[in-house]
Amino acid sequence: VRIALGIPALLARGAEGPLPLVVHNIDALARLSRYPGLAAIEELAAAALSSQGTRFLASLSPAGRPAALISALHAAMGPELEGVDLPPAGIEEIAGPGTFPPIAPRTAAALLAATGGRLLTMRILAPRLAAGGDLEQALAAGFEPGDGRLFHELRFDYHLLIERTRGHAASRSVLNLLAREEGLDLSGIASRLRRSPGSTLDYLRWLAEVALVAREGRRYRFADPLLRLYVLLHEVPERPRDASGRLLVVRRFVAGLGSEPLPLRPLGRPRGRRTAVLTDRKS
Repeated sequence: VRIALGIPALLARGAEGPLPLVVHNIDALARLSRYPGLAAIEELAAAALSSQGTRFLASLSPAGRPAALISALHAAMGPELEGVDLPPAGIEEIAGPGTFPPIAPRTAAALLAATGGRLLTMRILAPRLAAGGDLEQALAAGFEPGDGRLFHELRFDYHLLIERTRGHAASRSVLNLLAREEGLDLSGIASRLRRSPGSTLDYLRWLAEVALVAREGRRYRFADPLLRLYVLLHEVPERPRDASGRLLVVRRFVAGLGSEPLPLRPLGRPRGRRTAVLTDRKS
């Protein structure tokens, strides 16, 4: 690992200036920690990158659970380390000229809601929408198991992220439930899965660490809306078995974009409590 990270510095000795190191998904280094001698891989990588004065540009994702690596890099490099967040795309990028094929503003808004502003899935869907297709047709075609590119991309993301979380069977159960009833709170998830709130919260935290779910107030949602659709189409036990059934699921998904879930129960109010008014039988 030291040799690999030191290659740019070695090559720079015969060059006129420093050579930058460009690393895609540097958070994947954390997966080496299972091997002998690499338990402290984050500190080792940070020391190698900082001691030789290497200039580097690296990308990382919440899916890699990079908190330990970021902390080690900050400790080794201090203010020389600069982090840049890449926010999701906005409506002006989709409907504006240059980035995507020309899409009507209303269609662009639906595309943004369906993809959560993720560029990869937007680029897969945009050509179909620009050619006159609607979002339902584009999603249904994209999620077909044979040649649908969305199916393969989201399947890869789903299994990769599940692999990086913990308690795979329980995590899948949580995701299957949130796919059907997105926006549940902790008590709603725990009661439906017949688990304690404490253990359920652990699974939700682990799923949030790898960016499978996101918490909004007391509610939990899929971080990527299309991952929710993938789970509905291909993971839940009652998933549709044919193209017509998948189209119905897609249609319900599109119809629900932007809608708010039902209000949460007030805190402290037992479920199912009713108020009875007793009156005189003659009155």
